Amino acid sequence: MKRFIPEICLLFVLLSCSKKESDFAWERSLGRGEAFSITASADSGFSVCGQINGTPYFVRFNKKRNKVIDINENVSGLFNSSWYDNSGYLIAGTTSGKIYIARYSSSGNKLWEKSVTCNFKVDYTNLINKGAGNFLAVGTVAPDSLQNGYPGFYVVNFDTTGFVFNQKEITESGFISSNRVITDDVGNIYIATTRKTTGSKTKACVAKYNQDMQKLWETELYTNPEFGSASIDICRDNSGMIFVCGKTELEGDNKKINNSFIVSLNSSGTIMWKKYMEVANCGVAAKINNSGNLVILNRNCFVVDIRNTADGSDGGVFHVLSGCDPEKTDAFASDMIVDYSNDLIVTGSRGENFYVAFMSVL
Repeated sequence: MKRFIPEICLLFVLLSCSKKESDFAWERSLGRGEAFSITASADSGFSVCGQINGTPYFVRFNKKRNKVIDINENVSGLFNSSWYDNSGYLIAGTTSGKIYIARYSSSGNKLWEKSVTCNFKVDYTNLINKGAGNFLAVGTVAPDSLQNGYPGFYVVNFDTTGFVFNQKEITESGFISSNRVITDDVGNIYIATTRKTTGSKTKACVAKYNQDMQKLWETELYTNPEFGSASIDICRDNSGMIFVCGKTELEGDNKKINNSFIVSLNSSGTIMWKKYMEVANCGVAAKINNSGNLVILNRNCFVVDIRNTADGSDGGVFHVLSGCDPEKTDAFASDMIVDYSNDLIVTGSRGENFYVAFMSVL
């Protein structure tokens, strides 16, 4: 049985006693831009990808949250996915609408870079570690893209030397965004997707592929044709259950507004439960914490939801920015990790600046 009560009580005490604008214990604003993703490293530190002043930016912090290295490329674009070990860094993103991949030494010296032109403008590139020094880069348009008719996403198989084994476009009918991507222990790939066909609203979906990128199944997550929806993030727990968060539309005061959601599916793609969370918000990151509970980060105001993985029951809602209005804010989350101490580190933008923050409430 999951233990939610101690976590909720601790947070209640912290929030009740706080007189600050923010309950983050540590935060950094690193320049005009936005952070897109965060990755934990084996030394208990973490790395953050994004853009500053319209150029790709990468920064790594150690266990004590001191900056160890930062990389700012002199090209237009962004970084949004990374991998790191003692041999160095592999970072992926986009430049001039192309897939952009760069390899750096452990001291931050560039070893090689590669750009790949696709049949569509790439907004993000997701990086998957396939093991044995091999990687998969998945280029995609953004789920909120206004583009119509693009057939899918672009995948590049390569190794740490920069050698490309193969590359291909995954074709689909109509618009599709690959959004976030994860893999399992046997190399299957799970993608949070957003679809759109001519005349239809966007549809939140999730798909499973084998290691050769052959589709095994796909499930639509939100089926009301009157309202659009999008899948943003995806994660798995130790039992193989899949969790996808994103947004749907709902009817507000004379307008449609977003509503964040979280969905649980089994390994066959069958929906087990679905929960709707924050109004005027969007679920942008989903992770399993060290207690086995599901943590969902919402985009506006960095609102955090805790859910029981078995049935989606509510384990607490954490508003860490006091008085933050999700419909009138400049604080936007993008990703998070739960670190070795079960603490939460979040990224995004605040006041239009690249932003990373830490809180100890999980």
